[in-house]
Amino acid sequence: MLRLTLVETLPLHADARATSRMSAAYVLEALHDEAAHEQARRSLTQGRALVEQLVRQAIADGHIDSGRDPATETGEQEKVLKLSWVIVGPSPRARGAGRGDRRRPR
Repeated sequence: MLRLTLVETLPLHADARATSRMSAAYVLEALHDEAAHEQARRSLTQGRALVEQLVRQAIADGHIDSGRDPATETGEQEKVLKLSWVIVGPSPRARGAGRGDRRRPR
């Protein structure tokens, strides 16, 4: 299983290398571009708030035990999402598929 996970996540073929370079380019842009960094920060904050709202609704609807803390549950969901990103990689939508975004980094 570990071998398969590594093979699938390492940039061993042309498409994976291009995706890896594109991801690195976006990260580097955010590190050096204050506006991009701020936009990413706002988006992450909004996404976390949405997940916490959904968790609160699930508690109210009885799908999650009423004794659970919404902030803690949101943090746990965030960990699972990050882990899935590491194991599986970004979704086709996050990679730009379906939006005509076929740009490749130089």
